[in-house]
Amino acid sequence: MGIPSSNWIVSFREIEICNNGIDDIEFLFSANPDFPPEPLKSVASGGELSRIMLVISLEISKVFESKIVGGAIPKEYIPGVEKGLNAIKNSGIIAGYPMINFKATLYPRFR
Repeated sequence: MGIPSSNWIVSFREIEICNNGIDDIEFLFSANPDFPPEPLKSVASGGELSRIMLVISLEISKVFESKIVGGAIPKEYIPGVEKGLNAIKNSGIIAGYPMINFKATLYPRFR
């Protein structure tokens, strides 16, 4: 990320259920080891914030989902599919570029 001495804390707090879920998540951050982490929105500069949000979005958006039900594919095969995706995500499948911001969904093939 280019901020070698940064400190992070991720705070989870359960809240009453609403349209945004039941968890309130706050990122605490310090770019300087001499200062304690504080809420990201109040301490990060624009440059730091743009790099941080990019990293977080890349990590959050790599998703694998299985829509297999009823044994259409043996359940023992599904972890292998996810493992294969994880093995190629950094080298990519097109021209060797990393795959970012993707969602892979495994569906049964019906004839």
